[in-house]
Amino acid sequence: MLILNILSNPWLAIGFFIGIILALTFHEYAHALAAVKAGDLTPKLAGRLTLNPLAHFDPLGTIFLLLAGFGWGKPVPINPFNLPNPQRSQALISLAGPLANIILAFIFAIPLRLNQFHLWPGGLLFQEMLLVIQIIIEINLLLAVFNLLPIPPLDGSKILFAFVSQETQVAIEQIGPWILLGLLFLAFATPLNIFSTTILPLVQYLNYLITAFPFS
Repeated sequence: MLILNILSNPWLAIGFFIGIILALTFHEYAHALAAVKAGDLTPKLAGRLTLNPLAHFDPLGTIFLLLAGFGWGKPVPINPFNLPNPQRSQALISLAGPLANIILAFIFAIPLRLNQFHLWPGGLLFQEMLLVIQIIIEINLLLAVFNLLPIPPLDGSKILFAFVSQETQVAIEQIGPWILLGLLFLAFATPLNIFSTTILPLVQYLNYLITAFPFS
């Protein structure tokens, strides 16, 4: 179980919990901000245009993050009738969340990049701090990639809907949640974990590009 492995090392635990709070908060805030900028005030009226983490945490999504390392925040309410171009606007609003996580990963990668040029002091404490930063980066990338899967209700499905017919969208919306539930069940109850074979390699590659390329 992921949470037990993390709690075995206090620095891992610090990085993990800070990473979850930052990743989920900025992810959902970016959705709300993009919706308001597009003309829908629903997220603001619902109290979601805030950087208060408590407004964005979904109990089930947080449990999955603690147990399995991937999860989601509380969905931001959107009223498509307030948007000038509902399909296109919803795709951009959905993209805003993962994009916010990727931007956060780039920001937190700055100390790691500077460390490659020996611009920071050494010492055990500093190395532990770099470990915390690395975990925060990986959690943000993990949340971004997971949510870009084109399976309802994840963000990737809203992006996909901008390119398919209304009939196809309806069909995907009907079966998508069951597909996601089935994949989550397989990941927990069986050795067949499609997330570890698809998402994790991509996260590792993105992490390499952001923190190490081209120096290692």
